[in-house]
Amino acid sequence: MLRLLHMTDIHFGAENTLAAAAAADYAHGEPFDLLVLSGDITQDGRPIEFEAAARWYRALPGPKMVTPGNHDMPQAHLARLFDPFGRYEKRFGPAGSAWFDAPGLAVRAFNTARGIQFRHHPLVEVPHGPMTGRVIGGPAGARLLAEAGVDLILSGHVHTPFAFPLPYADGLTWSVGAATLSLRERGTPAGFNVIEAGPDGVLVKAMGWTGSRFEPSRTWAFDRRAAQPQNAQAAASR
Repeated sequence: MLRLLHMTDIHFGAENTLAAAAAADYAHGEPFDLLVLSGDITQDGRPIEFEAAARWYRALPGPKMVTPGNHDMPQAHLARLFDPFGRYEKRFGPAGSAWFDAPGLAVRAFNTARGIQFRHHPLVEVPHGPMTGRVIGGPAGARLLAEAGVDLILSGHVHTPFAFPLPYADGLTWSVGAATLSLRERGTPAGFNVIEAGPDGVLVKAMGWTGSRFEPSRTWAFDRRAAQPQNAQAAASR
């Protein structure tokens, strides 16, 4: 059984301080194979926000990986055009080049944020989601990942948990998103996802913040395709 923690959209500068601290405590108290942080770790890409985000991230237990989001670029600075990820890379390393391999698990990060593109993922629109993404080339990218046999595409952006199958290939590639850990809620409480994957199926459990602790708020269970010859695959995109 593989176990992932999926956190996203912390938005340091507008973070939910109690929820972000409790999420870190949860990560320390529960066994997992990988923690994935899928972008928008800052609100406006300011240095002070990055410093807070880096301190929080460094304190998380490993193994872990992170990729940037569209908020992780300076929001009102020429650096957004000429060096959009410079501040991010100073604290977290190359943007969008993170990866993780372990027995039965292969995770790759794809940076879909761009300095001049204000819309970003999920690659495919979330049904009944509270906002749009409209990623240029997103559906084509999702189709390629599905045809490659990727099990899960993890993302954030909409600030509400979701899980739905992509209408490509064998229909067993799922788009999965987690809630925000910021104050910028969109109809659902702050939270993150716990993902458990066995040989035959996947369970996605959305953990919601009550104001004092995290409790399961919604779950999805779905079948998994036959194991790949080398590794099960997942993609973390932002």
